[in-house]
Amino acid sequence: MKIFVLSSIGLSAVSLACSAWVLTTQQQQAQHFFATMELVQQGAAVDTRSRQLELAAGQPVPTGDAEAIYTADLERFLPEAPEGGGITGVSGVIPDATGPNIGVEGIVSSTGIGAAGVVAQSTATSGVNFGLVASNESPNGFAAAFGSLNGADLITGSANGTQVFRVTDAGTVFADAYVGDGSGLTGVTADIADGSITTPKLAPDAVTSDKIQDLSIATADLGGDVVTKFNLADNSVDSDKILPLSVGSTDIAFSAVASVHIFDGEVQEADIGAEAVTTAKIANNAVTAEKIAVNSITSNLIQDGTITAQDIDGGLYSRKSQLYKAFDSNPIPPGATATALATCVDANDLPVESACSGGGNPGTRVIQRSLEFWDDEVQIAQVFCLFKNDGAATPTVRAEILCLSVD
Repeated sequence: MKIFVLSSIGLSAVSLACSAWVLTTQQQQAQHFFATMELVQQGAAVDTRSRQLELAAGQPVPTGDAEAIYTADLERFLPEAPEGGGITGVSGVIPDATGPNIGVEGIVSSTGIGAAGVVAQSTATSGVNFGLVASNESPNGFAAAFGSLNGADLITGSANGTQVFRVTDAGTVFADAYVGDGSGLTGVTADIADGSITTPKLAPDAVTSDKIQDLSIATADLGGDVVTKFNLADNSVDSDKILPLSVGSTDIAFSAVASVHIFDGEVQEADIGAEAVTTAKIANNAVTAEKIAVNSITSNLIQDGTITAQDIDGGLYSRKSQLYKAFDSNPIPPGATATALATCVDANDLPVESACSGGGNPGTRVIQRSLEFWDDEVQIAQVFCLFKNDGAATPTVRAEILCLSVD
């Protein structure tokens, strides 16, 4: 079947045929064909004109009515193409001309569903085939132009009956996928499906802090040794963040452990260094008899005059006459020094207390007081006193010792 369409604007020709390829040797036939078309449009008889073109075309021209002559010329100009390549489903040919010319025009006035002005379809199951091809050689022209007057989409495309893209009358493009880097797109608002952005889609350093939801980074998201002290906020490491028994002595700063950090009763003997407990560390009345080792209290640890009869065992001390006082005295001139030495009678006698006296003179002062041999079982216990007279008088200085006779 062959359909012929004549354009009413300018010189136009449309042929819809099963074959539409043109051989170079048919250029003269083409001139004959277009000349005949012109006569047909004018409604004139073509006997004389076609006979004149017969010589130029080199082929006999049929005579008769204009439409029959046009049909004969069309068949000669566009003969059947051999089976194989070079087949065109639709061909719109416009010779060199000016003004608005139309190669192919399809107009539909039907309001029914599925009406189409032009349908292009390639039914071949192999080879490189096109249902429709549009090209343009003019720098100011368009290969294809689409218009919408009533808000309908400009273009729509379907695959296997399913719409895959469309272009609205506002120029908005809807499609299931786009190929390319998108660098030429402008005004695009992407609708990205959930879970569609994978790791390879992310550029290096593309995920910044404001892209990460608060509290969403879990332990599994952190690499080994990535959290340093510079990543920790002040006071952010509490007891729950520290493994049991993981804090060593090198982790604790000097003077960092205060009393409030130690549980009551938790300081053991092994925690106390040698000579670490001084007098200031011992509370008053905290040292009881049980805390004192046997034979650890010597004479020099007993304050003079503090041992009473109740402190002395009955077998050692039984009567007051066992106590006696020994003394030594010497005068001391103004500006001079003097000594006094008081001793017990026997080496077995126990020294109880001692004293150094300046004779009541305000200018006399004690420079030295020494308790000698008080814990010696061989030597006799004694007290040595050294005085200095800063006054004008000459007082008598005195050394005294209270002893207990054990005989």
